[in-house]
Amino acid sequence: MLSTSLVVAMAPLRAAAATCTDSWTGAVDSSWFTGGNWTAGVPDGSQDVCIGDITTGTYTVTLDGTSGSASVGSLTLGGASGTQTLAIDSGVIYLGGDSTVTANGAFVLEGAGSAVVALNGFTLSNAGLVSVVAGGVREIGSGTVV
Repeated sequence: MLSTSLVVAMAPLRAAAATCTDSWTGAVDSSWFTGGNWTAGVPDGSQDVCIGDITTGTYTVTLDGTSGSASVGSLTLGGASGTQTLAIDSGVIYLGGDSTVTANGAFVLEGAGSAVVALNGFTLSNAGLVSVVAGGVREIGSGTVV
């Protein structure tokens, strides 16, 4: 009897974009750390965060390291129109999942070497702008910016 084996190697499927569990409204000011700027309060490491899905137009969300670091389950930055910027000034954002900067998103790391995005082995897909200025650091740990 003739025996034949077939082995098929498949690349892992990428998960669909996460559903937003906390979205930026900017109702109070431009600070990441103001609870009233978010639909579910200041994000934590379990939330899939979106900036630009509810509030479009051109604006900047500021994550100032003097107020602490930030953690998210994932981040989607950029909406349907305008430019939504996340400016990390001397701070750290920890990504707990694959994240995206869309065509209308801008991710700016600045602050004399202490603005960091910690990828933690995940991918930051960039279709917009990821900018490192004034000595900011793009990533720590393993991970990929594509």
